[in-house]
Amino acid sequence: MSFRGQNHVKYVNLSLLHDRLGHRAIRTLLAADEHNVWHDTKIRIEPETDCVSCQIAMIWTTNRNKLPHTPASHPGATLFMDILHCKSSPGLTSKTSHAYCLLLVDAYLRFSSIYGLPNKSSDSVVQAIKEYSATFRMVDAYGYIDIDRI
Repeated sequence: MSFRGQNHVKYVNLSLLHDRLGHRAIRTLLAADEHNVWHDTKIRIEPETDCVSCQIAMIWTTNRNKLPHTPASHPGATLFMDILHCKSSPGLTSKTSHAYCLLLVDAYLRFSSIYGLPNKSSDSVVQAIKEYSATFRMVDAYGYIDIDRI
C-alpha cells in the first residue's frame, strides 16, 4: 500500500501475530507473509517461544484418557499440582516476587489456584498447600475439605 508515493510497511513480531491471529501455526504465518497476504505488514522474525496454549491444544486425542484419572467423590479427595517458573516480571514488593508458581487443581471441583514459591524446596510447597487448605477449608454443602491424596 502506498500513500503519496511512499511505501508504509509495518514490521510486526512473529509472536504478536501468532497471539493476535488466534494462535495460527508459525509456518502458516510465514507462508502468508511470503505470499504478501498483508500488503502493509511484514513479519519480523524472532526466536520462537513455547506457546503453552498451543501445546495443550495440540495433544493428540489418542493420548487423552476418556475416563477420569481419579474418581473424586468430594472436594479435596484428590489434588493435582505442578511447579512452574514464574514468567511475569518481578512484583511490586519482595513479598509479591516469586521465582516459581505452584499450580493446585482440585479433581472434583476442577478449580485451580496458583501460589507463589520463593524456591522449589519441600518446605515451600508444604507451606503453599497449608495456605490452600486454610483458604478453601469451609465448603457449604460438603462440610470441611480434607485433602486425601496429592
